[in-house]
Parts: sequence; structure tokens; C-alpha cells
Amino acid sequence: MLLLVAFALNLLTVLRLFPVLTAPLHALLFFAPGLVMMAATITCSFLLARGYSTGLAGFCCLFTGLLLATGGQLVVNLLIDGGSPLPLLVALAALLGVRKVFNGQGFVLFSLYCRTQRLAREVREIRMKSR
Repeated sequence: MLLLVAFALNLLTVLRLFPVLTAPLHALLFFAPGLVMMAATITCSFLLARGYSTGLAGFCCLFTGLLLATGGQLVVNLLIDGGSPLPLLVALAALLGVRKVFNGQGFVLFSLYCRTQRLAREVREIRMKSR
């Protein structure tokens, strides 16, 4: 959920640069990428829960992309725009929370458990086929 919060704050900061957008277009430009981000997050969660390493790689890519986008927007906002950096600072705090969750013992143990379950299931299937 923290990834989605950081994404939403980044996207709202970008959309603030286009004040001439109509309300329906503004909503479309917010919700269409938001749905893509939610689909990516759900896909990574599903893959991780099934024991695949691509779920972890997907979360890593999402985190890295959002961290780079937040840092870049923060630099541009402070140097050029001169607007309030508060939404980007909140997004950065959310990303730091994501980092803490990813490095937490619970997340690591869950990832290892799911991977071990998948590997045990595959070994069982291979043994059944060889009999």
C-alpha cells in the first residue's frame, strides 16, 4: 500500500504542472496509470505468494523506479518550480517505510516460506513422475 501512496503523490505532483486540464481528463490521467500500478503490485504479490523470485524482482523494480521518480521530482521541484515539496517528502517517507517492510523479518520469512513451498511441491511432482 505504501508503494501506491508514493505513486499517487508522485503522479499528483506531475499533474499539478498541467493546470489547463479538464476534470475528466485529469481524472483519466490519474486513474489509468493508477490502475496499471495496482495491477503491477497485485501481480508482484501473486508471484511472491506463489514462491517465484520474479515477484521480489518486480517489487524491487517498482521501489527503485518510484525512488528515482520521487528524488528527481524533488530536485526539480526545489530548483525550478519552487512549489511545496510536502507531497514529495511524504512520498519519500512512504518509500522509506516500504524499505523498512522489505527488510523486515516478517517479509523475508514469508518470501522464504513461499519459495520453499514451491520448491518442495516441484520436487514432489518430479519424484511422482519418476516412479
